[in-house]
Amino acid sequence: FPVTIWWCCDMIDITKPLELFASDGRDGNPVHHNRRNFKMYKMYCITSREVLKLASGNRGKMMSQASHAFLHCWWNAMWRFPIAAWRYKWSGRATKVTLVVDTIAEVEALYEAYKGRVGTSLVRDAAKTVFDKPTVTCLGIGPIKPSQMNSDLTSLRPLI
Repeated sequence: FPVTIWWCCDMIDITKPLELFASDGRDGNPVHHNRRNFKMYKMYCITSREVLKLASGNRGKMMSQASHAFLHCWWNAMWRFPIAAWRYKWSGRATKVTLVVDTIAEVEALYEAYKGRVGTSLVRDAAKTVFDKPTVTCLGIGPIKPSQMNSDLTSLRPLI
């Protein structure tokens, strides 16, 4: 418990808790003081069909890689974009979506496009079990709201 308080205090001045509910200063749009407005934040995991093929249908491995993507981009957002991260946490729902592209190069291009704007995590497997060599398997992006998304992300299809 004390570690959590120290960790939060290091990022956010807890003497001014309502700042989390005000404008985040990035787009200038005010956010009203209720959780309903926080529900727009989502987290995304993007993988590629190329990686799915390399994994040879190993669903457990890919679920672990997606978990890394979500968790690590959350940690990244907590340090770099704490207001968005807390809004996502306090939204009352933890919306996560897994999307798919065709190639690993597309995953890396999305990472380059979003790494300066929201929390991101490019997951590289260490090649100790399933893959023959270190491989980029997933990208975590978020928490992100629709106004921060470009067509490169909104046009992707969900992994089914």
